[in-house]
Amino acid sequence: MLTGRMREDVDKEAVAAQAGLTCMSCHGIAEIPNHTGNGNYVWNDQYADSYIFSRATSGLDMLLHDMYLKANPERHVADLMKPFYHVVVRNLNVGHTFPGGTNDSNEAWIEVTVASDDGTLVAGSMDAGGHVSENTRIYNLVGVDRQGRRIDKRNAHELVAPIYVVVIPPGTADFSRYSVPLSELGDLSAGVSIQVRLLWRKFNRAYTEFAFATNREGFAKFESVPDLPVTEIAATTLTVKREGRRLLAQAGVPGQVASTALMHDYAIGFLRQGDFRSARQVIDTVLDLEPECVNCLRTRARVEMAEGQFKAARRTLTEAEQLAPADPQSAWLWTQVLVREGNYDAAAGALDRVLEVFPQDRMAHKLKARVAYLDGRFRDSLLAVATALAIDAEDATAHYYAMLAHRALGNTEQEKASEVAYRYHKADETAQQAILAFRQTEDEANFAAQRIKVFMLR
Repeated sequence: MLTGRMREDVDKEAVAAQAGLTCMSCHGIAEIPNHTGNGNYVWNDQYADSYIFSRATSGLDMLLHDMYLKANPERHVADLMKPFYHVVVRNLNVGHTFPGGTNDSNEAWIEVTVASDDGTLVAGSMDAGGHVSENTRIYNLVGVDRQGRRIDKRNAHELVAPIYVVVIPPGTADFSRYSVPLSELGDLSAGVSIQVRLLWRKFNRAYTEFAFATNREGFAKFESVPDLPVTEIAATTLTVKREGRRLLAQAGVPGQVASTALMHDYAIGFLRQGDFRSARQVIDTVLDLEPECVNCLRTRARVEMAEGQFKAARRTLTEAEQLAPADPQSAWLWTQVLVREGNYDAAAGALDRVLEVFPQDRMAHKLKARVAYLDGRFRDSLLAVATALAIDAEDATAHYYAMLAHRALGNTEQEKASEVAYRYHKADETAQQAILAFRQTEDEANFAAQRIKVFMLR
C-alpha cells in the first residue's frame, strides 16, 4: 500500500512483499480494549479455519485452499469487510455553531441502527437509565477544572481547559465514520436497513440527575428523575444488499439537496479532520461535475492552503475570481495567500472588501491588525486592534497584537498594559496537566478527543 502498488498484480518475490504488515493486521481486528499502548487489539479468529487447509503455507494444500477461497469468497468477505459508512451533518442557514449555548450540558448525538433478519447493531443508543451509551458521536464540550475533574454541573466558571469541543461552525459540515461488522448480520442477500438519526436534548442525563438530587424542592412534583424530551433534528436511511459477490447500497437523500452540495460538505468534513488528501479527492470530483461552483473552488483553495500549496491556491482563487469578482468570502482567502507572498497592500485591500460586507467580523479586524504590523504601519495596527477589542474585549490575540504594536512604537506603559491583558486572557498552559490526568482515566473522552476515529456498531 505505502509503495503505491495497490493497483498492480502482487509479486510475492518483491522486497516490498516481504516487509510490513499483512491485510489481517487491520481487517482482522475485532476489538480495541483500551488506548494505553501499542498492541492493544484483539484479532477475530472465530473463522480461522473456515477454509480447507487454511494453515497451509506451500504445495498442493495451499493451492487447494486458494482455489476454494476464490470459488467461495463469501465467508472471507464477511470476516474481513467492514464497510465504513460516513454520516454527514450539515449546519446551514444559521449564524451560530451547532449546538449553540452551554455545551457542557447540552447534548446532541448521532444514533445509528443496523437491522437485519438475524439481529440488530447500534451505536449511539440510550440505556435504560437515559444515559447516551459510549461509542457515540456526541456534539458537546467536555472540560476540566484545575484538579482535572469533569465540568458537568453548569460550573463553567471553574473551567481551565477543554478536553474536546465538538461543534459544527455555521455554514459547514462534520462527518463521522462507522464500522459495521457484516459477519454478525447473517445472510446479506435479504438486505439490511441502516437508520441514522441526529438527536438533541436540552440537558444531558448526568446534569438532570444532579439537578434533581440537589434541588428536590424544585422537582417537588416529580417522584424520580424526569426524562427530558429528545428531539429528532434529522434522519435518513440506507439499505445494503448483497447480490452475488457485490454489496450494493442505496441511500435516501433529501430531494431538495443537490448531490454535489452533499459531496462538497463531505469534503469539508475531511478538511476539518485534517485528512487533506481525501478532502482534495472529493472536492476535485465535485468540480469535475460542477466546474463553475465558486464555493467548491474556495474549498479546494482551503485544502491547498492547509497543505501549504499556496501557488496552487492562488490559481484556484483566480478561477473563483473570474466566476465571482470581488466576492467577500473569496477575499478572505485571498488575504491569506497575499500575506504569505508578502503583498501586504493587496492583503489590506482584500480585508477591506471583507469588512464592507461583514463589518463586525472580529477575525477580519485581527488579521487587518497583523497585516498592518507586518507592513510597518503600527498605528494602523492599533486602530484595527481597537475595533476588534470593541467587539470582544477579552480577545487574547488582539491584546497580543496591541502589545507588539506599542512595543514597536516605544509606548512602554501601553505595551505593559497590553501584555498584562494578553497574559490574563490567553490559554492557561499549566492546564495541560489536568487534561493529561483526565484523558488517562477517561477512555471514552480520550477516544472522542481524537480528530479521526471510527465508531463500531455493536
